Amino acid sequence: MNTASKQKGLSGTGYLIVLLIIGFTATALIKIFPIYMSSWTVKSIIEDVVEESSIAGEQSPGKIRKNIASKFNMNQVTALTARDVEIKRLKGGIITVNANYEVRVPFIQNLDVVVHFDRLEYEVTNKR
Repeated sequence: MNTASKQKGLSGTGYLIVLLIIGFTATALIKIFPIYMSSWTVKSIIEDVVEESSIAGEQSPGKIRKNIASKFNMNQVTALTARDVEIKRLKGGIITVNANYEVRVPFIQNLDVVVHFDRLEYEVTNKR
């Protein structure tokens, strides 16, 4: 019978389990990290356009959408288009910009990862 002092290291099965865990984690990072990188870009673009529109004063929803579309194109954003961004004019000259969206990415076999971004709502107000 082997005593605990003679047993050292992992068995082949132990190594296999560690490799599976590392592989699963690496796959998850490779699939999910680009989604978050893209969301940071989208958030930055929307915030910049809202700030520019607020400083410029009265802007139409069409001009705001055009600015968003050009910045999406410049930064190669493919997660959503400028048409997906909801822009509404409310009473009092306030314009709301809602860029909430979700991304679905195939993960393993028939499993998908769905990431929902719902904190991308902003108001354009006149700061002049």
